[in-house]
Amino acid sequence: MKENELIARLQAGDATALKAVVYQYGGYVYTVVKAVLGGRMAEEDIEEVAADAFANLWRVAERLDGRPGGLKAYLAATARNLSRNKLRRFTPGLPLEEGVEDPELDTPAAQLEAREQARLLREALDELEELDREILVRHYYFYQRVSEIARLLGLNTNTVKSRLLRGRKALQKKLAERGIDHIEAV
Repeated sequence: MKENELIARLQAGDATALKAVVYQYGGYVYTVVKAVLGGRMAEEDIEEVAADAFANLWRVAERLDGRPGGLKAYLAATARNLSRNKLRRFTPGLPLEEGVEDPELDTPAAQLEAREQARLLREALDELEELDREILVRHYYFYQRVSEIARLLGLNTNTVKSRLLRGRKALQKKLAERGIDHIEAV
């Protein structure tokens, strides 16, 4: 079923749409959660966080905007954030960027600048070749190792390494065109 149809049905309160979303994206969400928690948490914890991502989707369905790829991106971001929160609760003091108090981001101007940088980064990523974008996101956003990415995408590890290098360079160029020469953890 198409993503925009699923979103419309979720927004209408159709519980069967949630089942369809779980069926369609369950493995993807599980992979995102496992990339963050794998080896640090029990299998039950990984499954619980993945389920929480879908429960959260159900609660906020009316706020989804229906952009192509938006549902998948929302689920990935939610799964990642829930995973980090769980990890943070069980490993106090873990220096994850969302958990670190940054005194420079406590002003509205700094928060606005951080949001603008995040928007520009997303735009620059969207302009990359699809495979390069996927490799970069898997590696830097979901913390997947090169060998894992190669296995999941059916590529040679050297191909993944070279595409990571090429993708980073292309991303740096696109960001420089937008006037950004350095981005903190966004």
